[in-house]
Amino acid sequence: MAVPAELQFAMVVALIYLLDCVLFLHVNEAVIERGRRKRILFGSAQPWIAGRRVLLLAPWRPLATAWRYAWSVRDTLDAPAGSEAARAEVDARANGIRRLAPSVVLVWVLVLLATPAALLLATIPVFVIVAAVAWLSVWILVLRLALLRRALGLGWGGFAQVAFECLACPPVAANLPRKLSLRLSPTIDLVAFVDDAERAQVHAQLVHDLDARLVFLEPGSPAHDRALAYRDLLDAAPDANATRGGC
Repeated sequence: MAVPAELQFAMVVALIYLLDCVLFLHVNEAVIERGRRKRILFGSAQPWIAGRRVLLLAPWRPLATAWRYAWSVRDTLDAPAGSEAARAEVDARANGIRRLAPSVVLVWVLVLLATPAALLLATIPVFVIVAAVAWLSVWILVLRLALLRRALGLGWGGFAQVAFECLACPPVAANLPRKLSLRLSPTIDLVAFVDDAERAQVHAQLVHDLDARLVFLEPGSPAHDRALAYRDLLDAAPDANATRGGC
């Protein structure tokens, strides 16, 4: 049985939005999602697409920001230099992105809900009006972003790319807070943003990833020895031992 064109349109809108919520992470990457609560996400248990893990950010949390960080093999478990400045920078950028929340919610409702619903349930003239209002809401969101660009530390090139994506494909605009935070994530080690309550989870994940990496490193090589030393540091950490003991 053929699927009605109206339903196909609604499905395409939802699919575009969902695909924009998907990330592909290297094995030494994680995403810190900040919304009503903070979550550290490493993606799927195993790398299975071009050696990368797959992470689907919660589609129902469009206002949550997602900050992408890598971690490296280090000689200490202490936070790297510049951690406090990086945390302050992320807090400032997150507060700036939060100012876009009313416009993002408006776009989310009009583009993802109202426009498909109008096509499915209302007349064509009503659909055209709703679609026009939805696209106008995307323009308002882009203009608001232009006003906040300098405060966010977003260059003109980055702004132009984000603005083009939003205007050319409105469902993507509903995901703007995450798109911005992923683009504006500072280049500093993941452990700079790990709090005491999250340290056990992160250490356990790093140990898991190091075990996978050690399989492909030649025993006795500098890279193998350094990775093994870092793994031993993680394994000897009090929080890691407490986690293992509680399992």
